[in-house]
Amino acid sequence: VTVSVCNGRNYTFHDGTSQYNIVLPTTHISNLRSVGGCDSIISTTINVMPVYNQMVSTSICSGSNYTFPDGSIQNNITSVITYTSDLQSKNGCDSLIITTVNVKPIYHQTGSVSICHGSNYTFPDGTTQNYITSTTIHTSNLLTVNGCDSIIVTTVNVAPTNNYSVTALVCKGSSYQFPDGTMQNNINSIITHTSNLVSLSGCDSSIVTTVNIAPTFSI
Repeated sequence: VTVSVCNGRNYTFHDGTSQYNIVLPTTHISNLRSVGGCDSIISTTINVMPVYNQMVSTSICSGSNYTFPDGSIQNNITSVITYTSDLQSKNGCDSLIITTVNVKPIYHQTGSVSICHGSNYTFPDGTTQNYITSTTIHTSNLLTVNGCDSIIVTTVNVAPTNNYSVTALVCKGSSYQFPDGTMQNNINSIITHTSNLVSLSGCDSSIVTTVNIAPTFSI
């Protein structure tokens, strides 16, 4: 007789003898009596079929789900876990798969920038917002190099542009220096000059200066 058992299993032969923890092929002779009282010899050969123990390592993004080889599902995984799947191989023997699930991080960042009134801004995801005149909040959904979510929330603050009008009074024939440093000499009539400057926030600041001539009196 030839039989097969899984590695490490036991077997009881026809004469009642038991073999425990079988890990190698073995042969056993059972000496019995037939119903007629004669010798009956049964030679049993045991073949050993392997059992499998596998180690598997995988990586997922934090908060993801994972289905193990035995069909079990673990939801919302945020830390490393190890799970053993008890299966059977095609020959009916145990097949243990020990799965280690590593967790890759996802990133949630916030940032703040300032731009000049009416300017454009391109967000980390490539979206461009044109002519921004008030505070704007935009969420960029990206992927990290390991394929996990990277969320960047950007707040765009708007710095004002300043436009001023200034009036000055000078005597006829005098000189006047405008805010941008331009000097006008020998002023004999009303003049208007625009000084284009940059504010402390780096935005345009224009000052329109009107220079009037002070009247002269004769006594």
